[in-house]
Amino acid sequence: MGFYDACIREYQKALGLKPGQQEFRGNLERALAIKAHIAPAIENAEVRLKSEPHNVELLISLGGLHLEAGNSSSALTYLERTLAIEPENKTALQYLAGLYTMQGGDLRALKILLQLSQMSPDQPQIHYNIACIYSKNREFTESIQWLERALDNGYGNWNLIESDPDLENLRATHEFQNLLKRKGTRAD
Repeated sequence: MGFYDACIREYQKALGLKPGQQEFRGNLERALAIKAHIAPAIENAEVRLKSEPHNVELLISLGGLHLEAGNSSSALTYLERTLAIEPENKTALQYLAGLYTMQGGDLRALKILLQLSQMSPDQPQIHYNIACIYSKNREFTESIQWLERALDNGYGNWNLIESDPDLENLRATHEFQNLLKRKGTRAD
């Protein structure tokens, strides 16, 4: 099931509980509209790909569209084709790391994220994602180091740091509390 399918299901449930909630209805309508446009976009891109089989941007686009549609095997195929042409394509690597994470392949995702951190050492989101994987694997020293690197490079989503289930293990540690003291808690 794709992201938009899950959103549609959740908004339908929410409307069952609160039928008059117009915000839910509007969000449901947007998710339905987006989902309705994914299939034609994939079809159009695949037709283009026949005449441009080495178009990296098109391959990445197809990978992303298939991810949105919930077709991870097709997404993987297009992303791997991209990397066969451009092995260090950052966008394809980021998509692939996300795909591996969604499939429970944290170690495969970690390998790609570490590669991306070498290619883009100032990207805080990459560092944050590495911290999350280390936290999930209970490697707290590494997780703290990467989270600190993310903060040093401008990561500032304290709401996510405080609620992300991937950091749940880390938040319970003394090291995390020390990091909060060193970096300060979020500014409200």
